[in-house]
Amino acid sequence: MVAQLHLQLTQSLASADVSLKVIRLKDSEAGRSFAFAHSGSSIESSFAIRRTIESNLLEERTHGTDYRLIIFPSSIELSDRWKRYTINWDLIDVKTGRRVWNSSSVGRHWTMLSIDEDPEVRAKIIVDGAIAEFKRSGLI
Repeated sequence: MVAQLHLQLTQSLASADVSLKVIRLKDSEAGRSFAFAHSGSSIESSFAIRRTIESNLLEERTHGTDYRLIIFPSSIELSDRWKRYTINWDLIDVKTGRRVWNSSSVGRHWTMLSIDEDPEVRAKIIVDGAIAEFKRSGLI
């Protein structure tokens, strides 16, 4: 579902004339190191995210980036017949370093008959909600 989330968010923002570059934690040097040595610590994951952001600061300055959107699946748990998740969203003003918008997407899906969900549908619900919030807030 995360891959669908990135794909649909990229398409939705591009159709709103927002230029963007997606950097996935798992594709960054810090993220690969974290994934290799991952012990489940939220402190370690926060450190890997911070290192990934820091490694991209020069490129942000060079391209005149206005905002940085950080999307982080903060919890994913399987309990009984349900998979529950929380995805945190933070939009940071790059010039000031201040958070200008944040939200959380909370969801669950039934896993009794299938451990996989329909990722396109689930991602669409989440992305459509985020885009609506961006528009409502005047961000796009």
